[in-house]
Amino acid sequence: MLAKLLVRLFKQNQITMSDIRNADENTFSSNNKPITTGDVQSHQKEKTFDILVDNVPYNIKVIPFNFNEDVRYYASINGGPQHVLAWDSEMTMFTAIDDDSATIPDGVMIELNNKLL
Repeated sequence: MLAKLLVRLFKQNQITMSDIRNADENTFSSNNKPITTGDVQSHQKEKTFDILVDNVPYNIKVIPFNFNEDVRYYASINGGPQHVLAWDSEMTMFTAIDDDSATIPDGVMIELNNKLL
């Protein structure tokens, strides 16, 4: 999952091999790269998008919010309960950290990261 995400960013010239080797939670902070720290006021308030994973349509709504110094997201899939997404610096992607996070299919998390990055 992480490898596909890094390959996509690398192919789009959004990151370099040096970025990958030296990545931390602040590495990807501009130019369509994840915003993991800062003031949510400077980011888009709410975003809704449709994705298709394994021929299954999903409607995703994400809302950014501040938690300490980090920007996190509430994500609702197909109008369901909100999941909390936080930046995982080891995986260099957003991951769901709420109790029901295991219910989110891996393919949906990959596409969700593609939209947030």
